[in-house]
Amino acid sequence: MVSESFCSFFEWDGWLVPSRLSYSVYLVHMNFVHALLGIRTQLSLVSLYNMLIIYFGVVVMSVMLALPFYLIVEAPMTGLLKIFFKSKDSTQKKVELNGKKKE
Repeated sequence: MVSESFCSFFEWDGWLVPSRLSYSVYLVHMNFVHALLGIRTQLSLVSLYNMLIIYFGVVVMSVMLALPFYLIVEAPMTGLLKIFFKSKDSTQKKVELNGKKKE
């Protein structure tokens, strides 16, 4: 009963978009943090409110920058790599089917 609810939660289709964007967000967020810290010219007050504003700002901006990065770079490269590795696998299978195994 409990395992079914966990499975249905983790198999939910709503996780598809965050799972596709996660690597792009990972690549983009530190660059964004470095740029944000680099343009500061004054010290800032460290408070819970300021840290939450900065945190959610970084998260939102990272996701906004990761979406075009995924669509322009990562998704096409994934398709090309699938085609490249599929053709490699199919040629290896053809060689094995003919009985001539080359390495």
